[in-house]
Parts: sequence; structure tokens; C-alpha cells
Amino acid sequence: MSGSRRARHCPLHEQRGDEVVFTQTRPSWPRAAGGHAVDESGDAVSPLLLKTGVRISMTDCHCRQFDSAPAAASPTTEQYAQSLLPSYLRLDTDGRVFRMDSFAKTVSPGARVGWVTAARPVVERVMRVHEVSTQHPSGLSQVALYRLLHDEWGHAGWARWMRHICAGYRRRRDVMVGACEASLPREVVGWKAPSAGFFMWLTIDWRKHPQAETLSAHEVEQAIYDAAIRHQVLVVPGSWFLVDQGRSGMDTVCFRMTFAAPATNAIPDAVKALGHAIREVFRLG
Repeated sequence: MSGSRRARHCPLHEQRGDEVVFTQTRPSWPRAAGGHAVDESGDAVSPLLLKTGVRISMTDCHCRQFDSAPAAASPTTEQYAQSLLPSYLRLDTDGRVFRMDSFAKTVSPGARVGWVTAARPVVERVMRVHEVSTQHPSGLSQVALYRLLHDEWGHAGWARWMRHICAGYRRRRDVMVGACEASLPREVVGWKAPSAGFFMWLTIDWRKHPQAETLSAHEVEQAIYDAAIRHQVLVVPGSWFLVDQGRSGMDTVCFRMTFAAPATNAIPDAVKALGHAIREVFRLG
């Protein structure tokens, strides 16, 4: 499914030789960091892109903006839309933003249906590529989503569903933050409550390990990971997101936890087990 938007100018034809420079971003809910990049200062984005020639390829999912709920108890569709942080599309004035959306994070991952919003010449190129590759998403998925969104929900129903998802993940986030405050040793662990996304990051002050002078950050991270497994809890080491998984050296020890997958009532026990693992590694009382 493809969409298009009008733009006074499309930079597709402004090529520097054969090179087109893109930057890919999730402005309102970086899944890993749990924050957002677009705020009131975003008005400066379009002039900057025009000056540098950079195009933005973005993905977005407003239902993950936990703390953007409107004040009204039962907001209208317009009130809900206005409460969301602006995407780069709203700031774009000359067709430099290429936005890709999907129903995977809002309705069903198995639907395999998404849509593109961009300047008309860009959308036309996307359609040509589809004609000689995937052609189109599953017809059954398209019909099911059309019936749901057009015949059943409408715009107001879609906004209600987005608010429902947002509220659900906000509750899960709050449970995990509360569990961290209750169970993790603050003398060596730091965290920040995410405002969007699926994950929460922990930062470990590995230099407070009793053997920090002889152990590397990567070794301390591995010790915590192994101890967590022994305590039957699984967290993702930050080194897994590095190109060489930290083998060439790293300065910071971080772990990523998710509140999206586990049952809400299981989160406190899991965080408590992680707290025991960290205390064991750091030999804390």
C-alpha cells in the first residue's frame, strides 16, 4: 500500500552525481533508547536538510509515545493527534522525508502490510519497484485491514485503539520502573524511565566492581549476564549491539530489558532476580 503527499519541490532530481544521501531514523520512538528526537526544535530540520542535501528515511509509531496522552478523559481524534509529538513529515516542506509505516506494531505482525508517505515522484518509483518484486502484500491481509479500519473502526476507532495500546504499554513501563526502584542496587545501577518504545536500559557502573583493576568492562558484563541466567532471568547485553560485540574494547556496561513481552505480574520477580545477580557479581550485601 502506498500513499503520497504534495510537496513544492522534490529533491529526487537534485542528485550530486549519482549519489543520494539518506539518514534513517525513528524520531518519536527509537526502539532501543526509549526516547524521541522530534520536539519544538524540529522546525530547524527542513532548512538544515535543504542546506546539506540529506533526505530522511523514517519509521514511526505514535502509539508508543507513553507520556503524550491528552488531558481530556475521552479525547477526540483531533485532540489525540495534537497530543502526539510531530514527526518529520509535519516539518518537511520540500519533499525530503520518506516515511514508512506498518501495521505490525499496532494490529498484527503477521499481516505484513505497511504504507509509504512521500513526495509523488518518490512514491511512483516505489510502485515501479513493487511491480517487479513483491508486487503487493497479501490480498487477504489487505481486505481484512480494510474491513477493520474502514468498515468497523473508522478514524475515531483507530485513535481509540492507539490510546488503548499506549495506555497498556505505559502501565507495563511503570511496573518495570517500580520494580527497578525496589530491587536494583542503586550504588552500581542507573536507569531512566523510557517515554516511548518497548525497552528499558540499565547502565552499570562496572568500575565499582571489586576486581575492576584486572577485569575489563566486557568481562564484567559477561559475569552479570551469566549470573542473571543462573537466576533464571534473561537480559540483553549492550555489547550485542556493537559491531564486534565489544571484543575490541568498550567503556560502558549496559543491559536492555523489555516490558513488552513478559506478563505484567512477572516483571517484578524478574527484576528482583536480576538485582540478586548484580549483587552477587559485585559482592554487595
